[in-house]
Amino acid sequence: MAINKATTMKDIAKYVGVSRTAVSYVLNNHAREKGVSPQLERRIRKAAEDLNYRPSIMAWSVAHRKSILIGVILPHVSSPSGSMFLRDIEIQAQENGYQTLLAQHEGDTDRLTKAIDRFLGLGVEGIILLPSFSMQHMPIHHELREKSFPLICIDRDLGDDQTHFVGSDLERGVTISVKHLAKLGHRRIALYNSSHDLPDTQRRKFVYHRVLEELGLPFDSQLHREDNTDDRSTAPQDVAALLELPEPPTAIIAASSSRAIAAYQAITERGLRIPEDISLVAMTGLPFTGFHRARITSARFSYESTGAIAFGMLLDMIADNATPPQRILLPPQLDIGDTAAPLRPIPRARHKPQPPHITRNDHA
Repeated sequence: MAINKATTMKDIAKYVGVSRTAVSYVLNNHAREKGVSPQLERRIRKAAEDLNYRPSIMAWSVAHRKSILIGVILPHVSSPSGSMFLRDIEIQAQENGYQTLLAQHEGDTDRLTKAIDRFLGLGVEGIILLPSFSMQHMPIHHELREKSFPLICIDRDLGDDQTHFVGSDLERGVTISVKHLAKLGHRRIALYNSSHDLPDTQRRKFVYHRVLEELGLPFDSQLHREDNTDDRSTAPQDVAALLELPEPPTAIIAASSSRAIAAYQAITERGLRIPEDISLVAMTGLPFTGFHRARITSARFSYESTGAIAFGMLLDMIADNATPPQRILLPPQLDIGDTAAPLRPIPRARHKPQPPHITRNDHA
């Protein structure tokens, strides 16, 4: 199908038989103040509709010295969290008359730097970034701050208190998870955490230790397990190490939805039942929509509202680039599922039962 050339203000002026200036006054909502009569205004707007006129963003940007462009940089657009953030940001952009430009960094600092440079070259008015932890303290972040350029991080911060941030209240997430399991009678509660070198890992461990202490429960360093990969490939070994302890945990808190699913699979593959033999709680912002084996109990915060809040903060920064850094922490709520139950007083079998060994007596 052929695509017709876009209608211009000059085309509308010729169609109506007036000057291009008069058309510009009307379509930029200055008709009354410029003395254009109501009758002529109606004719021009009717002609614009008949000719299928669409305003040129580039022309508007030049005239108003604004780009109405917002850059959004995510690790992966197709990830569940990335798609949820993007959907919410897109809704807010449309409602506020902005267009979004999208880039993926895939955890690569060079790709992130190039994406930011490209967005700056295109004249974006601000950037919303979901960084990887490896991107903390990059020079380009400091350069943007020195220029007072609007930048907001979501879900993960940059390891400092100088960047605007919207994310989960991690401390509350750990606290309500531990307290929920303790209320169910569990005393040996394990934390299946992220990689040791990540700031959030250390924060979770600190709060986990503190809450156990407040509840009068013992802290056993063997019950705190960290993984070292992003793909959860070590989950079977990590969970097995917990289950094979002389005194294994009766409950596990997983630091993310992917770790919770990996832990669930590793536990059930060893012949244990959830929650009859062991309870499981996840800390996450994602619903377990693609996991149908159970509804996992979780300390869940709203990814859905993160994008909207971040966009509102960005608009405030665009209007006043001297806005002091803000950190908005969204409180997780306990979402009761099917994977956490009161502690059972009976012993738990950690392996599938084996047939009895029969010794032959050849001399009988």
